[in-house]
Amino acid sequence: YDCSAPCRRKVPRLSHQNPRLNYLNTVRALFAFPYKKHNSVNLSGVKYRLFGLLFVCLVAACASSMRPAVLSATPNLLYPSDAKEKGIEGSVVLQYDVTVEGYVENVEVISAQPEGIFEKSAQGYVRQWHFSPARKDGVAVPSFAQISTVTFRLAGKDPYPSY
Repeated sequence: YDCSAPCRRKVPRLSHQNPRLNYLNTVRALFAFPYKKHNSVNLSGVKYRLFGLLFVCLVAACASSMRPAVLSATPNLLYPSDAKEKGIEGSVVLQYDVTVEGYVENVEVISAQPEGIFEKSAQGYVRQWHFSPARKDGVAVPSFAQISTVTFRLAGKDPYPSY
């Protein structure tokens, strides 16, 4: 045998009858240590095995049993007329729950900048949101204590006036 020759692993054959076997063979090939008939250490395949491990971890994370709620529909944000006339901008941080049907309940203001101007408009806006509900093991479940920031910006106004 030639010690300078690189290690070659057999590439798993694909089976059209059993796709699960294809996945298992690919994982086995990614994590199998290279076989050589001498005592030298071959690190050329380590980066590929690490990449394979990352790939398998990402697949496992995507296949987890818990899925978060996803915002699917939002109405137009109504800017308070007094704030619009005065040129006031701001933001409101809100906490809310999402029901099994995807509707928003229990909307509470956590903070607002400036206070007393945008809170009611932001609460009404968030109440009209609709979500694809969170799922656990394929079953819709409610989501509690979700936090979002609603930002009020006037169109045409420079967002960075000091630059």
